[in-house]
Formats: sequence, structure tokens, C-alpha cells
Amino acid sequence: MDTLANCILVYDTLTEKNVYKVVDEMPKVEGGINSLFKKIGKNVIPLKTANKSESKVYVAFIVDADGNINGKRIVKDIQQSGIANQILEIIDKEKWISGRCENVSVDVLIILPVIYHWDS
Repeated sequence: MDTLANCILVYDTLTEKNVYKVVDEMPKVEGGINSLFKKIGKNVIPLKTANKSESKVYVAFIVDADGNINGKRIVKDIQQSGIANQILEIIDKEKWISGRCENVSVDVLIILPVIYHWDS
């Protein structure tokens, strides 16, 4: 797969495939990103052993040219919280619209940052 004019292609070692990390149109989750974050906020329940001094979680995944999710991974989790796995489960259940480069559907690597707000 060649790099298309405005898009950046990288090799993903987890899936052993070439994927784009910069495209003309990023993949979209049906209902929008705000809806996804609301679902995450409503459904994620951290374990009681979680380190509450941390708040940032990063997950990554590939939205393929057909809108399927694969290559899910945790980049950074809150120690002993189980939050990142729950986020990946929510992402996997959503319907995704593939990313596009020069009007062609392509596989795109997404790194999604999530800031978890602890209840006082």
C-alpha cells in the first residue's frame, strides 16, 4: 500500500499491517465523539484498588476500511483501575465510519485520550 498524497502511512507492529495515522477524513463513530464520551462516562466503573492520583487513559485501535475495529491496545491505563479495558469494550460495540484519504476508505490508527474525573 502506497502513501496517498496528504496521508501518512505507518507500519503497525501489533496487527503487522500498514495503516494510516493521518488522513483527509478521520474515522467517525456514529452519534459523534461526544456521544461516545458520554457512554464512557456513564458505563466505566473503576476497580476499588485504582490509583486515584492519576486521571489520564490512552487507548489505541484501528478502524479498518469497512468500519470494523481491530488491533485494540492499551497505551496507558490508570494503575489497578481496569478503566482502559472497559473503554475498549465500549469502543468495540460502537458503529464506526471508516476514515478516508483522497476519497478512498482506508485503515486508520486512532489513539484516543480519555481523562477520567474521580468523584469526590
